[in-house]
Amino acid sequence: MEFLSRIGCILVIIEDVQEVRLLEVDEETISIEFQNMESEVIYTMKMLLPGNFTISDRNVSFKSIEQNVFQLRLKAKCNDIVPSSGFDNEIQEKWCKRGLSQLGHFTFNCINCNNRIISMENFTRLNDMPSEHWEELMDYWHCHKPSINDANELGTSLYSGKFKHTLRPIKTELLFGGSNILCLPESLELETTINDKEICCKGCGNELGERTKDNLFKIYKWNLKLYKNNEEYETFDPIDDILMSLLNFAKEQSGRYISISYKETRLLLWLFNTGLHITTSESHTLKDANKILYTTDNELINATIQNHNIEEITVQSSPFQGCISELQQSNEALPISLQKFGKWSVGYLELYNHSN
Repeated sequence: MEFLSRIGCILVIIEDVQEVRLLEVDEETISIEFQNMESEVIYTMKMLLPGNFTISDRNVSFKSIEQNVFQLRLKAKCNDIVPSSGFDNEIQEKWCKRGLSQLGHFTFNCINCNNRIISMENFTRLNDMPSEHWEELMDYWHCHKPSINDANELGTSLYSGKFKHTLRPIKTELLFGGSNILCLPESLELETTINDKEICCKGCGNELGERTKDNLFKIYKWNLKLYKNNEEYETFDPIDDILMSLLNFAKEQSGRYISISYKETRLLLWLFNTGLHITTSESHTLKDANKILYTTDNELINATIQNHNIEEITVQSSPFQGCISELQQSNEALPISLQKFGKWSVGYLELYNHSN
């Protein structure tokens, strides 16, 4: 069941039945009567709508769209107020300067052993990093790219090796990206150990992040717990690393495709629609879902890369495996007739709201 906000319509698909009839509609549910394929018995069932709605026309009926598949369209206005993560809206990053600055106290602890890694009192400055595409956006920000012109570095471009990637915090500063936190090594020398390039928790040895080529500590948010005011805590789902990249790429560069890779495996994502209200056959509801078409077929991936503007990124194991698993789960919860769009599989992801 899907609410199409742009046309004000709830689309309901019922399959594997001989007949189906709409009995009743209210603001949050519909009741149907149906006869399945194996029996002559008439069943009734109440289904959750993907939110709270005002239904303008209830004198409608299911229509057969193919053998044993029926469709219902309800004209509806959504009464829920949901902040959208769509193309025209600001995408609020989780665990960023604005949210953390509003807390009286916070710590970031190891997700494995709960050892304290980052404590608010050890840092005097919190800042958000620019977009992950900030270097590419320099072409839009400047008519003439800035350069260094002094006796030693005459004409050296900021894009050259020495001056590229020079974003560095001070010792008591944290820089927050969409999925990671950057700081100087000496800022966390008492809480962490170094194993080759890996940054590990001193308490349990669990991997927290990696050392960058600029000798900064990059801590991945999904390896941490955020404790607010010494009471409740929350975690960061690694899937949001990929979904944030896809939404930001769409917003900043009008791109709908990203190819993500981990080791030798690739996954191509096509952001098909945003801001959707969805209820699956398992009564799982998403109120700001992103409809994503996806494939791991290399032939289709290569053909799409040749014909479209595509962002290609390499990700860690946790986001990659989590994204595939979540998309497959959402795909399996759809009616069979809706699981494919041509050669693409269909799935749904909602930012900061994932199944366990």
